[in-house]
Formats: sequence, structure tokens, C-alpha cells
Amino acid sequence: MAGTKTRDVIETSTGVRPDAYMGMLIVSLVATFIGLIFLWLDYSSYPDKNAPKPTIAAPKGGSP
Repeated sequence: MAGTKTRDVIETSTGVRPDAYMGMLIVSLVATFIGLIFLWLDYSSYPDKNAPKPTIAAPKGGSP
């Protein structure tokens, strides 16, 4: 095994480039957060109290 030396090679870059799937992931995360914001805005617009009980009026008129 004379004459065979190995050298450790240190890579400076990872070699991974963002592709279309990374873009779709970012778009879906942003859309999810926007949807959560709208959900919170809709939920916060409701009053904290219970809804009033509906009143039912008695029917007027004679017998059929």
C-alpha cells in the first residue's frame, strides 16, 4: 500500500439548492398563517356573552 495517501476534503458548500418544492412549502406556510390570522379576526368579532334566548310569539287567530 505504498504511495496511496488519502486527503480529507472539506466541502465549503452543502450543494443543496432550493427548488420548486421549497417555494411551494414557503407559499403554503404563508397561506396557513394568513388563514390563521383571518380565523382569529373572525373569532374575535363574536361577543363574549351568550346569545339571548329567542322569544316565540303565540299564534293569533281562531280555529281553522
